[in-house]
Amino acid sequence: MPRRTKGLLNQLIKLPIQLSNLFLVVCFILLLAALPLVIQQSEGKISIRFLYFLLGYDYLKGIFDGSAFLFSTGRFTYSIWEQIPQYFFNTLFYVATSSILGILIGFPIGILRYKKRFSKSQKFLFFLNTIPDFFLIMILQISVVSLTQYTGIRLASIAMVTRLPLLLPIFVMSFYPALYLIRQISHATYEVTSQDYILFARSQGHSRFKIFIKQVIPALLHTLSADIAKVTLLVLSNVFIAEQLFRIMGITRMMFLWGFRQPNPFGGGGYQYAFVVNCLLFILVLYLIVSNFLQLSVRLLIKTRGA
Repeated sequence: MPRRTKGLLNQLIKLPIQLSNLFLVVCFILLLAALPLVIQQSEGKISIRFLYFLLGYDYLKGIFDGSAFLFSTGRFTYSIWEQIPQYFFNTLFYVATSSILGILIGFPIGILRYKKRFSKSQKFLFFLNTIPDFFLIMILQISVVSLTQYTGIRLASIAMVTRLPLLLPIFVMSFYPALYLIRQISHATYEVTSQDYILFARSQGHSRFKIFIKQVIPALLHTLSADIAKVTLLVLSNVFIAEQLFRIMGITRMMFLWGFRQPNPFGGGGYQYAFVVNCLLFILVLYLIVSNFLQLSVRLLIKTRGA
């Protein structure tokens, strides 16, 4: 059977599995968005109101008449399609840029440090990985403000005012994926370089540079391909905190600002289930776009290298 035909058959076999997984994720989002209403605390007691899980059914019905895509901000009602593009693309920019930078930094450093997996500097890097992202953001913001006060030099923006802050948010969101890849790739590099065919190539007199280019890096690309989903999820998990603390008008900040509004005397407000579901679905779309783009890029590199 030709390789191209075999690959097409494999994709057709995987398609129903991928669709079923996507369906389960959507069902999970519908249930997850209902939890703030399902779990209620009153007079020190917690009660579970399971009927609110049926809001998922109302949301699905609202797709056909358009009510599922409406949300209120005080006395005004908007369609999510009018507001979502700007916030969606802001978050997409940060997630895509941070994921790519995390890979471009973590992959080569992981290769270079494969013999120093247990060094003090490596342990220090892993210690940095234990620092919570919100704490790191606060340290960076305080440092930038202090530097500006003492020197008059504005190194970076600490929050969004008229334009998107770039340096600090992208650094924070790419920092943890880079540390993760350094650990994974350094360990994988050590294992690959210990293989018999690598040792044989060395005994044949091939240079270390040539061995890494021809043998080691193509093997490591498969490890990187398996870690793409984890890298994207690490960036997305940081987006929730980064958009709040840097006041970035992205889709997660939009969700918390308008999805969890308190009722006001002019009407409107309160928890908006459909709006929260829509935001979570767009975050899922973000994940699919970025992870599939990165996966495709790595696979093209694998084919180019003949790995």
